[in-house]
Amino acid sequence: MSQYQSSIRRNRNTQLVDKGNKFVPPLEQIKNVVVVPFIAEDKLVCGFKNAQITLPSRCTQIYDLDCFDTVQRELQESVGIITGDFKLLKVLASDYYAKQPEQLAYIVVFATIAEKFLYSTSNVGMHCRLGRKVVSLETFFREHKSRHQQLVEEIVITGRQLAFDTSPRDEIIEKFKLDRLEIQFAKEQAQRRARKSWLYDNPGYAAGVSLANSMKQCGIWIY
Repeated sequence: MSQYQSSIRRNRNTQLVDKGNKFVPPLEQIKNVVVVPFIAEDKLVCGFKNAQITLPSRCTQIYDLDCFDTVQRELQESVGIITGDFKLLKVLASDYYAKQPEQLAYIVVFATIAEKFLYSTSNVGMHCRLGRKVVSLETFFREHKSRHQQLVEEIVITGRQLAFDTSPRDEIIEKFKLDRLEIQFAKEQAQRRARKSWLYDNPGYAAGVSLANSMKQCGIWIY
């Protein structure tokens, strides 16, 4: 890590730039996914930890297929809900790591409607990772604390409008999924080629040794 990057991390003096809801960031640069989930009774489902309420969010993990996978894990494991379709609320660019475009980190924010509670908060002993509160917007604005308070309040208000909007789905969501499916397919193809190359170079570890040798000698490669 460069000295410049270390300075940013130490000072925490980062800027968040609103990229709107028509921007699809590179998958590898998405570092965090936030969701604004409402229930039909016009209340907000919040995470609850250390006596503080917060919007459900999760850092992306290497095993997540895409940011939808990330947010679904968060909602099921941390607040215990199943939701309907996700709607892209906005994308925020952060210069937490550096200011160059290829080094920016992105936070993706979705809005959605909670359709089912997996378990009640009375079972928190059984599900120790669960921390959930369902609150009105007034309660959220009063109790929630953040360094970006104004931005969070704007996200919640916009998320409420978007979650209950019955308009046709925005095509940007399909673009989000399409890009990630293509990336995943490319990764799987690369892994498959690597495995096949290894089998040709190490035929003693695979079934059909003679066939593998014959194909290698003939310059035949299977994909």
